[in-house]
Amino acid sequence: MSGIGCWPVALFHKEYDASQSGSNMEPELALILLVFGFPSAIWPYKIARFEERLDGIGSRRTWSEIEPADWKVGLTRVIGIGMTIIGAFGLVAG
Repeated sequence: MSGIGCWPVALFHKEYDASQSGSNMEPELALILLVFGFPSAIWPYKIARFEERLDGIGSRRTWSEIEPADWKVGLTRVIGIGMTIIGAFGLVAG
């Protein structure tokens, strides 16, 4: 393994350039975070239910019986809010 590709070693390498450290987020990544994060923050129950239905494929239960747990809905909202905030900062700073 080369020391250049490894982040901790690259910091101390002679040819390390801080402008190439990846501190600026690519606009495409920021947009993807916004596209997936915003709906998760606004409609966490619907997103969590959709994920549970995907997980239930092959199960003997019908789709109408599958419901997400409360913790999953809350976690979906928190992750969606985080993705939205990071994506918005990435677009503004990028």
